Amino acid sequence: MLKINKLREFVAVCVATLEPVRSGKLVVTKDEVTKFMKDHEMDDNILLLAIVPEHDLGGQDDALKYQNMLGFYLFEKTDYSEHDHDSYLDIFVRTQAAAKLLVEKILEERENQCGFLGGMFLDLNTSSITISPVK
Repeated sequence: MLKINKLREFVAVCVATLEPVRSGKLVVTKDEVTKFMKDHEMDDNILLLAIVPEHDLGGQDDALKYQNMLGFYLFEKTDYSEHDHDSYLDIFVRTQAAAKLLVEKILEERENQCGFLGGMFLDLNTSSITISPVK
């Protein structure tokens, strides 16, 4: 089971180490996403939101494993009325680059079983990773 405190630590590590990510929060509900996005300042772009994971049990009775469903969102707050099409696309260029760095950080943590976060992504199914630029 992916521990909430470890995920909170991972978000803090991402804010500290991923240059484009300037703020981050762990959220539970959609209402919190709305609240944190509303409170977010444009000067603090990019905002990383991690969603508290859901857990299922999988495997056989003698080899049960937790399967965590986890999501991350990267937001750049802006006033869309100030953008033409090209500058609008530039937002996604920046968030896509941040998403690539985030995935690389997750994979790095997966490989670093004895690292700061203790292999929290050890059982990650890499084929389950998807990046959607617009949601």
